Amino acid sequence: MAASEPLDQTFQKAVRFYENGSLKKALKCLNDIQRRQPDIPDVLHLLGLVTLRLERPGDAAKYLETATRLTPKSGGLWGLLGSALRKAGRAEDALKAFGKALAINSNAADLHYNTGNTLRDLGRLEDAADSYRNAVATEPGFTDAWVNLGGVLKDQSHLEDAAGALREAVRLNPEDADAQMTLGNTLEALGDEEGALAHQELAVRASPELAQAHYNLGNALRQAGREEDAATSYRNALKIDPGRAEVYNNLGETLLDLGDIDAAIENYGHALACNPELAGAHNNLAKALGKKGDLEASVVGYRRALGIDPGHFGARTNLGNALGKLGKWDEALACQYFAVENNPDNADAHHNLALTLLLMGRMQEGWTEYEWRWTSENGANRRTFPQASWQGEDLLGKTIMVWSEQGVGDDVLFAGMVPGLFDAGANVGLESDARLVPVFGRSFPSVTCVPQTSPPVPRCL
Repeated sequence: MAASEPLDQTFQKAVRFYENGSLKKALKCLNDIQRRQPDIPDVLHLLGLVTLRLERPGDAAKYLETATRLTPKSGGLWGLLGSALRKAGRAEDALKAFGKALAINSNAADLHYNTGNTLRDLGRLEDAADSYRNAVATEPGFTDAWVNLGGVLKDQSHLEDAAGALREAVRLNPEDADAQMTLGNTLEALGDEEGALAHQELAVRASPELAQAHYNLGNALRQAGREEDAATSYRNALKIDPGRAEVYNNLGETLLDLGDIDAAIENYGHALACNPELAGAHNNLAKALGKKGDLEASVVGYRRALGIDPGHFGARTNLGNALGKLGKWDEALACQYFAVENNPDNADAHHNLALTLLLMGRMQEGWTEYEWRWTSENGANRRTFPQASWQGEDLLGKTIMVWSEQGVGDDVLFAGMVPGLFDAGANVGLESDARLVPVFGRSFPSVTCVPQTSPPVPRCL
């Protein structure tokens, strides 16, 4: 480059190179100007833009910090500096830069948006939501701001408000796959499975090349009980991005639900090849091995999961159950107690502890813990009667209704306790599977035997 070339000509070359995407040539021109006459604000500005596009945010921040010292009233420079600082991992400094930019131009929607993004990086979700609200108040058609507002509201469990923001985003741009996916996930959290599925399908239509969209659709289909379709969606995601451990893991779970244990095991293996530290995949592989009857391998798998994540609830209780099946009752009980101690409000933890205690013959403790089954996902559904539940009080001269909680086998097993109620002086009603009503009627002539219906027959009420 000729040393005698005027600086403005060299700068115009740099501008043209930048606009044409020839970033290294632009940088060479700008560095030549810096050498000849350092710290011209426009040159520093363009250096910031070039180095940002070259993924050198630290260098960009240095140039822009100098530029803002020279021209402190330029809101655009402060905003660009904020973006560079954020990309360089200096979130607090970025926030200060965006604040200076907003002090100069409070009506710049992009500055409110970038401030929201930085606050979100810092975990200040409420403040981030306020910034996104400012962005959409300034520019109501700012789709990305509506999407991010919905995202931070969802992260704060303000699900209805999140859904409202995301509905506005998809109204403004139905082809925004990210907005459709986030809205679908939010609706799923609200229990709206149908709505969640509809928006995940729209996300796939908007961006069929997006692996995450197929993955989310698979999750929604699985939630809706459509396992075959879910498996297809997971496979579509893996065709696009074959390195997604969580997709292999969920495909394995789906195949396990479909009864294809070997295929499930194969996919858990793929998941762990992609990410050996995925505790959930170790847990699920162990579960599948247990279903094949290989309890020893299952125990090894659960221990691997816990080695990665000692707080993995499923692996802890599953390990306890597997150890129980192997007759290692003390170790099994220790696992279940550990799960309860670390998850004292988790009904499934108490339910598993109850089953272990009962199998060990520790009846009083077991039955006490078994009361948690009413709220456990693994427990029976409680039937509703207007009468109060019996709490062991005197039954002499009173009427008690015994109802069927689980299967026919348990009905027959526990019917042996009915005579104890006679001995206590109670009048007994017995609600059971309709097939057992004649049997129980013959076995207990003084008992009022009725079939289980929903709602209960009027005599039970």
